[in-house]
Amino acid sequence: MAKAAAGLPAPRVTLVRRRTVAKVDSIGLVVRRWIQCSAGKS
Repeated sequence: MAKAAAGLPAPRVTLVRRRTVAKVDSIGLVVRRWIQCSAGKS
């Protein structure tokens, strides 16, 4: 039981990290598009 319980946090941390990276990537993509649109208008 102790070994199984000790193994649980690791997958959660990995999942949170993956979600965080995905959010940062999508934010970066939005910023790039916004910059490109702003540069095109001016």
